[in-house]
Amino acid sequence: MKTFYNVTALLPGKEIHTDNFSLRVNLSNFSSNNIVQNDQQLLEAYRKKYFIWVLDFWGDYYPIILAFFSFLYSVSLWFSGQQLAGIFVGIWVPSILGFSVAIRQRRKDRNKRISS
Repeated sequence: MKTFYNVTALLPGKEIHTDNFSLRVNLSNFSSNNIVQNDQQLLEAYRKKYFIWVLDFWGDYYPIILAFFSFLYSVSLWFSGQQLAGIFVGIWVPSILGFSVAIRQRRKDRNKRISS
């Protein structure tokens, strides 16, 4: 579970560093009325950054993750005595990786066409 920092404990201009994210906080214009509101804004900014990072990570590595799970499933089928099913599922690994390369190549070509 992620830990969220309380804005009232921060000093003006202090940066929050957690994992791969950093947020810069300007507390010079805080009053007691808007501390809760600014705390919520900080929390929302952190959530947006985290969500964008997760989407970027998944967008880059989903074929490798899916191929790895396919490989694990294939090995488990093989060693559980279902060799033919293990071979069939093992063929999924290069297929997943091959389709991901083809999709990325088409996406790059499309982006070049659109930007030209």
